[in-house]
Amino acid sequence: MTNVNNNTFEAKDLDEMSEHEGALKNGLKQSLEGSDTLKNFFTDWNPILQIALEKIARGHNVTFDTALAAFLGMCSVAIGGNKRIVSGKWEEKGLLWMAFHAPTGKGKTPLFRDCGREVMAKKNEELYNEYSVQQRDVERSRETSPDGRGERPEVFPKMIWTTYVTLETLTNTHINNPSGIGLIHDELDALISGRNQYKGKGDDVQKMLEFWNGREFSNPTMNKYRYLPDSFVPIIGGIQTDLLKKIFNAEDIANGFVARFLLVPFRHPVPPLIDSERKKIRDTISLEEWNSISLMIEQLVKGRNIKEQFQLEKDAETLIYLQHDELTKESNKNLQEMESSFNKLKTYSFRFSLLLHCMKGEMGKISAKTVADAITLVQWFTDNMKDAFYSNYSSENDKNFKKILERLRQTPHPLSIKELYSSFRRSFKGYQPIREIICKLQQAGIVKEDIVGKEIKYSAKPFL
Repeated sequence: MTNVNNNTFEAKDLDEMSEHEGALKNGLKQSLEGSDTLKNFFTDWNPILQIALEKIARGHNVTFDTALAAFLGMCSVAIGGNKRIVSGKWEEKGLLWMAFHAPTGKGKTPLFRDCGREVMAKKNEELYNEYSVQQRDVERSRETSPDGRGERPEVFPKMIWTTYVTLETLTNTHINNPSGIGLIHDELDALISGRNQYKGKGDDVQKMLEFWNGREFSNPTMNKYRYLPDSFVPIIGGIQTDLLKKIFNAEDIANGFVARFLLVPFRHPVPPLIDSERKKIRDTISLEEWNSISLMIEQLVKGRNIKEQFQLEKDAETLIYLQHDELTKESNKNLQEMESSFNKLKTYSFRFSLLLHCMKGEMGKISAKTVADAITLVQWFTDNMKDAFYSNYSSENDKNFKKILERLRQTPHPLSIKELYSSFRRSFKGYQPIREIICKLQQAGIVKEDIVGKEIKYSAKPFL
């Protein structure tokens, strides 16, 4: 991009670099601003998949954003741990941890099924059938062997994903499936509720959290030492709304439990469709559209045992680090307890870039366009994270944030500082503390300003 002449840069080259960097920053701005909706995400490179997910979303009475997140989660499980993105000393896999939050009975099971889990369930079945045949061969070999042992080595079941199991069992399963093992569960309540059950008996919570890094993993016990030189455990599942509130506590924030999860609201369209309308939409999904889901999953599964490393194009690398700067700025505007979540989102920008690159089936380096799409995704998850934090977390110092935000969300029209004060006279000494909270929420992008007549009023953005 820039020429070197006698160890100096020419002025015109600096101008060109400046203009080019400006163009990249404008592209970044568009990616960030476009995060409020992902409705056209696949249109430019897989229009059939776009239509399929649109119909699946409407058929299950959720927004396209929610269906897209479910599909990306399944793709993360399918890709396995042999694909990596490398940028300097930064190396990441397509590893996602997603928690879909909604009241129980909101239809997470059928959505996961249609967004790729059914395809992977069939692949699990194929792998188990292969294992059954191999196991019968081993047994026959043992029966015919004079010493009863046979020459064939012991075989172990192969799988792509499982439901939640104990840490010990999960480690053993992963050892037998070195490309990775996904955890997919409609309700992650057991995992989340049991995160503290081993206090005083070990450190299973912290050990489980290590899987998020996608690095080497060891799980020594009294009877056996279990070691994984390279781990890959994506986690996709749902949690009840009431349980979501419980994980926003000081301990789970401090240990990084909250920060590791991408939070997905199980958002419904407005107005929601009635059952008969949803059935009609599902019935219109063509075989070609269904196949676009299965072909994508099968493509990723087919390549999960092939080791590949990908680098970023120069512009793509510039773009991703510009986004990291923006996330740092965002972090400085928000609660101190959110810092770890913002840092994890920087990691996710690499992970999504890799995942999208492999989904597109592109060769060579990862493009700036793919990174821009990844940034749009990360910004969407950033908005959801901020909203979940301000809606559910409260300490002694920050509980008033929650009061103000809840009032703004519960009121169908914008409210002035005076109106907010009238609701919380006992909690605030005058208008100024409320102004400071509103200012902070505005900086975080949670609250927006409205001019109603001649008066300034405020309303909460409907992220969730």
